[in-house]
Amino acid sequence: ISGAQLERKRFSIAAHYRNVTENDVPALTQAVEAVAARHRELRRIDGKKVFELLPAIEWDKGKAVMWLLEALALERENVRPIYIGDDSTDEDAFRALKERGVGILVSEQPQPTAAIYSLKNPAEVEGFLRQLSVFFV
Repeated sequence: ISGAQLERKRFSIAAHYRNVTENDVPALTQAVEAVAARHRELRRIDGKKVFELLPAIEWDKGKAVMWLLEALALERENVRPIYIGDDSTDEDAFRALKERGVGILVSEQPQPTAAIYSLKNPAEVEGFLRQLSVFFV
């Protein structure tokens, strides 16, 4: 399908359709669904203009963040993780950190989210991080 890009990742494969015409998106969707149907060991997650096929295990960005905090011994009361994301797949991490950290959604358009704060674009993220760095220098 013209404009589609396949990205092989370590544990998954992603079909990006940012450059696919709107008329061709259903064909790409069907192709990805057909692969997932043939391989029951895979599950599909939808991101921002991307379909990703991953192993069908209970794992998401929220579980990954919590695992990292534990693995790095950062589960202490005085640690406040900040998670910045721009995709629907980041919502699991926002939810996981809700009680103990800060989730920041990056989106030009207001949308429902589990994140506590939002920034409009990468330039605002850069400005936020620059301001934050003042406190740690």
